[in-house]
Amino acid sequence: MSRTVPDSFTCPITAELMADPVSTSDGFSYEREAITEWLRGGQSTSPLTGAPLDHAQLVPNHALRSAIQQYVADQPDLAEQLYRPRDVSAIRATIGARQWAPPQLIAAELLPLGAPPPVPYSGPAVPLGVPIGTPADDGAAAAAAAPPAAWSDAVGLTTGAAASAAGAGLSEAEVAAAAAYATPRWESGEVRAPDARGAGAPLLRIRCAAGADGGGAALDVDVLHDDGLGELASRLAARGTAPLAALRLGAADLQAGVSAGGAGFGRLARALHAGDGGACAGLRELALRNIELPAAAARLLAASLAGHPTLASLELWNVELDDDGALAVGALGAPAGEGGGNAALRELNLGRNLLLPQTQQALEQAVDAARVRLRAY
Repeated sequence: MSRTVPDSFTCPITAELMADPVSTSDGFSYEREAITEWLRGGQSTSPLTGAPLDHAQLVPNHALRSAIQQYVADQPDLAEQLYRPRDVSAIRATIGARQWAPPQLIAAELLPLGAPPPVPYSGPAVPLGVPIGTPADDGAAAAAAAPPAAWSDAVGLTTGAAASAAGAGLSEAEVAAAAAYATPRWESGEVRAPDARGAGAPLLRIRCAAGADGGGAALDVDVLHDDGLGELASRLAARGTAPLAALRLGAADLQAGVSAGGAGFGRLARALHAGDGGACAGLRELALRNIELPAAAARLLAASLAGHPTLASLELWNVELDDDGALAVGALGAPAGEGGGNAALRELNLGRNLLLPQTQQALEQAVDAARVRLRAY
């Protein structure tokens, strides 16, 4: 006999199991598509209480999502309900047909809906920390006093990439702008953003080890702020930077809110392109963990890594990879000559991402199983 589905597992708007629960500023959780449609309709209050929402930011509720997935794993008959695509038109009809809590008066001092939420660090658009290791020259510190003008040509995930012929590597302007960040010797340490007191907020925490065969350093990097991705990109883009054999990037968890949706990750992805002969030309292992990876960022990463001659292991673990992004990355494991497959790739781990069963099947069919070990769930 099937158990009654707990109320906390169902969306207050759709009354269905939540596949992608997100929380609003007042702490209630909803299916992402449902609350997005509510907000898109011009609402600025909670559908449950009528109280004003402080802001429109939606925070993934990963603990609730894991609990729902475990619940469904124990009751396989609910799997179709959980993983089927959400019908946006039906959600709109539900919102229009039901009686919701009447809006309460919005206090003037509340943050207006749509205003950016406060963040721990609000530094310059291009982060400029103190380089780890030996600077390229004595002028590096002086060059770090102001953002390089050339970075303004590389805003977003696609604009800078358009400057290169392949659309995946760095432009010459980006390489020149990164010169001050050359890191000939990787060392363990913390990278901070500068401020007036000379001790800014931490952006990265780096643990460095020598490569297994001496072919490059292995870095484990804790990303403490979105701007840390741009900071790391500056180092990888510089031609004087020591080569890497392994790069493992991760936030403490997805609740830390580190996202690959900005310009910093765009530069970082292009710096991973082997064709530029930079620090990542001999990269053998790349891992991203607990960093939100939107579909556009996943596609750019796949384009940058396509044909990489040494990349043997790629892991995108718990990065909120969607179905489109997963299929773009999966093409790296395709048989040689098909859709950008990487001849060197041996391990592709797309674990702990909310992928539809049909997407997992498509990945299994696309990836060369004789050569690449695939994990996708």
